[in-house]
Order: sequence, then structure tokens, then C-alpha cells
Amino acid sequence: MIINMKNILFLICLCLSFSGKCAIYAFTDNSSNKDITLYFNSSITSLHFLIDKRNPDQLWQSLVLDQSSFNVDNKSVVFYNTNSSNTNNNQLSYIKLDNIKFDQTDDYGGDYIILNHELTGVWFDEHQQRLKPIKLQRDFFINEEDISSEFNNIELLQYDSLENIYFTAVLRKQKNEKIKLYGINIYEQASNKLLQKIENLNYSYNSIYSIHLQDINFDGVADLAIERYKFNARRGSNYDYYINHHNKFIATHLWGSDIIFNPKDRSAEGSKDCYDFDDQNHRVLTKITAIYDYHNYRYVNKSNSCHYYNFDSKQNRQCTDLEYNNCLLNRNNIYTENPSVIGEDNILYNDKVWYKGKLIPGYIYD
Repeated sequence: MIINMKNILFLICLCLSFSGKCAIYAFTDNSSNKDITLYFNSSITSLHFLIDKRNPDQLWQSLVLDQSSFNVDNKSVVFYNTNSSNTNNNQLSYIKLDNIKFDQTDDYGGDYIILNHELTGVWFDEHQQRLKPIKLQRDFFINEEDISSEFNNIELLQYDSLENIYFTAVLRKQKNEKIKLYGINIYEQASNKLLQKIENLNYSYNSIYSIHLQDINFDGVADLAIERYKFNARRGSNYDYYINHHNKFIATHLWGSDIIFNPKDRSAEGSKDCYDFDDQNHRVLTKITAIYDYHNYRYVNKSNSCHYYNFDSKQNRQCTDLEYNNCLLNRNNIYTENPSVIGEDNILYNDKVWYKGKLIPGYIYD
């Protein structure tokens, strides 16, 4: 689904946190030019977001529930913008939704899920200082918990953006599989023109936080970092980096769970730490390091090295070829005691994963 800036698009995100498991409902209104998006958290009393695509300086605006307006029996709610950059003492934007059908999910009355396939109400447009009627139909639905669902090429607007560019995550899901980040689409803010597609990623789903912006080559321009795995699922940042060169994003192909960028010469150092136990049950660390030089908006691999350190015997030496290869295959975090339940950061090889120096039958959680 391509985001159409001529439509009003409401996305209701029903999750404990936007980085956690999440159900997203999209509602559209084709009746007039209302360029906003609305994201709801699962708890009606939690923080939500209004997205005004005409205002790049404040694309995302946090919304909070007007507690005095919330009455389940009356089935109407009002949300106000809480962090407006308004300096003219104009009235702030707000959304009022009527005739809402609720499903109470909290025994203490704290959470209410909206069940509507249609939403009606009014939106006070802070930009134009006008009250506008809204009528929305459900467009698409994403639910991480529904393993049987399937969809193809749904685009989800991302939280981070540049002054003249916004990003969408292209999502795909096959039946009985998890949601995958297939690509990132990059659009011009003013015209909604598609500038670039980054495809064939096959990364984990991170809702509205699949991308981050960071100046990795220290030229004063923000570059693109894409999350490879679920947030906090594995050690290291694990980003896929792209350099921004005149709004064209160039793949860096940098290797490493953690990558450090040097502002002096713009070089980069990627590394992977592999913790394990040896035959004597000593704690050991194998560390692989890759050094990159920077030339003309590209990183070139200069050298690779591998060191082995025994925490108990204090032995410190270069790795053997076997230790080096083991670390390349080894999972990069140890968050589970059961080797048969493998985290989503593992490399699958012939239905097996690498664990303590050998391949064993394993399950990919991702």
C-alpha cells in the first residue's frame, strides 16, 4: 500500500509499546485533502501520535487522552496534541472520535481496544485553524500474534524522517511465518515522489522504529541505519548502514554486530564478540574485527583480525582458523539456557545452528 498524501490515513497501533508486539489498524478517508496519520497505543489512556505530513518540522505530534472526555457509555474520546511548536497562541490540534466500539481488555478498566471498521468524528486542524469532519474506513490490519495471516508489500510510515524526506517500511508476511521487513521506500516530503527503493532485506519487524538516522561519515548529513533484528534481541546494534549522498542512499556493506565510526579519518571498525566455554570450562572470548577505509562515500575493507582471550587463564592470542570460523557461525548473544530454543539472531544452516563449537538441531525464532 502506497501512502497517499491526498488521503487521511489513521493507523491504530494496539501494543504495549511501539517496539513490542503490535497490532496495527489502518483507516483512510478519501473525501478530502486531510494530510494526517493517527497511531494509537493499545491502552486508550496511553501516549499516541498524530502525524501531520505537511509539517516536516513537527511530523510526529504526541497525543494524550482528555480524561474528562472518555466515557465508555457515550463511546466518544478526545485526544489533544501535547508538544506543539505553536508560538502564535492558536488553538492546538485535537481529534474527537464518536460512536466507538470498545473491547475492554483489562480487568481493572485500564485498556480498551477499538473494534470499529469505520471511524467518524472531527479533527481540529492546527495548521489551518479549522474544524474538519472525518469519516474513515479500515484499510489494512497487521497483527504479530496472528500466525495464520498473510499480506504483501504493506508500507508503514517510520518515526524518523529528514526535513525533505520520509521513509516507509515495506512489510511482508507468509502464512505461519513472522512479519518480515522486505525493504525501505524513500519519498520526497513535498511531492510524495518515490526517490529510492531498498529491497530484498528479509530483516525482522520493528513497527515504526525499523530505521534510525545517524551521520556515520561526519559530513553533516544524516545517513540511514536499518534494524536487522528485533530490538534488543541480540548483542550489538546490528544495523545495515546506507550513506546519504544528495538524497541517494548508498549501501556500505559494513560487517559487524557493533560498528564504530572514526571522525578523524572517517574509517570504520566492525566487530563481533563470541563468548563461550572451553574444554576446561574456562570462560573464553573470540573477537573478530574488520577495519574499513573511507573513500568517496564508500567503505573499503582494509584488514580483518581475530583474537582469543581466556578470562580464567588470562591467555591472549590470535585465533585459530577453527575458532575464527566458529565465531562467524556462532550466535551472538546467550540469552537462553536451552540450546534447542534458539534466539532470532542465529544463522540457520541445514536446519541446524552453531552452539558451543558444533552444529545442533535448532529453531529460528525470528
